[in-house]
Amino acid sequence: MAVKGEVDAANSRALSDYVERQVARWPELVLDLSGVEFFGTAGFATLHHVNVICAQYRATWALRVGPELRRFLKICDPDDLLPVEDPVGN
Repeated sequence: MAVKGEVDAANSRALSDYVERQVARWPELVLDLSGVEFFGTAGFATLHHVNVICAQYRATWALRVGPELRRFLKICDPDDLLPVEDPVGN
């Protein structure tokens, strides 16, 4: 599933609701945020909620991010709890 544009307080709940509907049908998910231009702190809370949703449904998931969001997650998720894919070439 690819997300483009912005993830912020205005739409982060809709994103987690959509993810839950998808995971209920398919036990594997790649959440592609590489096209996201702005990612607010509410989006970070949403990613943790997605992690909980996937655990509840026993779904596997991966998070694909661009360089800017990767830097954001290095700061906000220093323990690497979210399943961020390795960048291409690493």
